[in-house]
Amino acid sequence: TKLADEFKRYADEQGFIPLFLLMPQKDDLLLIKKKGEYYKPVLQKITQYMTVIDITETLLHREDLDSLYSDPNEYGGHYSAAGNKIVAEAIYNELKKLNVITKTRRSELSPH
Repeated sequence: TKLADEFKRYADEQGFIPLFLLMPQKDDLLLIKKKGEYYKPVLQKITQYMTVIDITETLLHREDLDSLYSDPNEYGGHYSAAGNKIVAEAIYNELKKLNVITKTRRSELSPH
């Protein structure tokens, strides 16, 4: 939590909204399926300092898990093109729910 506190303080000094994004690797999802969401206590502590977006649930119950990652092994490597699309949509939807993004079409978004 010290790191979260320091990041929040830095965000306040610099004038931006801090956000913690959890994007699980394939091996994380496989472990969660076996043992449950072991990381939740840490996320609960981080929410005291900033908004948390956890896309674990978006990915956890997908039957096409292998296709969402680039490497055909237990770690998965980077997200594949299909995985990136799903992750981007999940993040976008969460940011809209939080009213961080108010525009709905790409042409309305700033080019920055």
